[in-house]
Amino acid sequence: MIGLIDISFRTTNFDVVEMQPGGSFLPKARLSGTADEGVINLHQDIRQAYKAETGGADLNEFLSAVFGATNM
Repeated sequence: MIGLIDISFRTTNFDVVEMQPGGSFLPKARLSGTADEGVINLHQDIRQAYKAETGGADLNEFLSAVFGATNM
């Protein structure tokens, strides 16, 4: 069996296929699906952790000062 995980911005998709003789694949729907967690959750967790560690500072202000970013 082969598993593929695709972490997208808002969701994470996971698919499992079984290799068949001759090189074809058989999808395993019971083992595949989508979770409503993605990269956006990581961004939010990093911002919350930064805020907690710095006593309430905004991560966007820090990133703007370091990288000159205006919209992160």
